Amino acid sequence: MHWGRYRHRPRNRVVVLMREAKIILPVICGDLSETLVGAFGGCTVVTGSGHWKHPVTGRTVSEAVRIYTVAVEFNPTHRRDTSVLDALEGIAKAACIAGNQECVYLQYPTGSVVLVNQRGENVKT
Repeated sequence: MHWGRYRHRPRNRVVVLMREAKIILPVICGDLSETLVGAFGGCTVVTGSGHWKHPVTGRTVSEAVRIYTVAVEFNPTHRRDTSVLDALEGIAKAACIAGNQECVYLQYPTGSVVLVNQRGENVKT
C-alpha cells in the first residue's frame, strides 16, 4: 500500500490531535471507569500485575492492577491550557486517597510519567 497519499489532510476536514494518558492503580482502589468516562468521554480498562520494590524492606511487592487508558485532546503548542493535565492529576490524587495508597502511576499525554501521592505531588523514586 502506498502511504504517501495519506500524508496530507483532506480539505475542509478538521483533524483533532489526540494522545493517550494512563492511570495505573491497584484493583483494591475501586473502579475509575465512570469518573474517566465523565471527564474524557470514555476509557479502556485492562487488568494486569504490578510489581515494585518496597523502599523500606527492599522486597518486591506484587499486586493486581487496573490500567486505565484515555484518549485526550492535546495540543502541545497551547502550553497554557493545563485543564487536561489538571483533570488527570486530580483523578489520580482522588484515587490515591480513596484507595489509601502512597502513590499511583500517571502517564501524561506527553508521554511523561510521574507517581502522584495523596497531596497531588509528584513523587521521585
